[in-house]
Amino acid sequence: MKNFLCCILGVLTVLASGCFTPPQVTSYTNPITGLRTDLIGENLLDTVEPSREMIWLNASRVFKNRETAVYYLEVHYAARSETGFLDIDPGQSLTIVADGLEIKLAGIGSLNTRKTSDNVVHEDAIYEASATDISKLAYATKATVKVKGQKGIVVREVAQQNFDKFKAFLDQSTTSSK
Repeated sequence: MKNFLCCILGVLTVLASGCFTPPQVTSYTNPITGLRTDLIGENLLDTVEPSREMIWLNASRVFKNRETAVYYLEVHYAARSETGFLDIDPGQSLTIVADGLEIKLAGIGSLNTRKTSDNVVHEDAIYEASATDISKLAYATKATVKVKGQKGIVVREVAQQNFDKFKAFLDQSTTSSK
């Protein structure tokens, strides 16, 4: 019992000290179907210069059965209300250039996801991707993400921490499905 309490206190100390790092990939298993979904969230594509808007490039893998999964990339856009929405239209609006190779993705746009809260606008656009697309991004040495909307184009460079999240996502996908 004493060892158990020491372990609990140790875990609580790590959590309280801020040393705990949340997982880069989250997995959810549906209790009824037993099928899994893997997610990368909060994958901010940062910028070194001040910017009017922020872009996150998240990923998910949704199992349709035990052997088949569908991959998605999600662009989350946020900006101050005065900057406004990007207004991502349906069609080809996401381009990833990974080591000079263009990956063009089409989606349904952000029309039904646009919202304003606390003087900040948010919108999301989902794109079906392939495991190969995500692998090209994860293992690139240099990558640029371009998101096109009616109100302009936002361009971000992919940083090492973003590459690391995509690699962890692919590793999670292969190790968890075995």
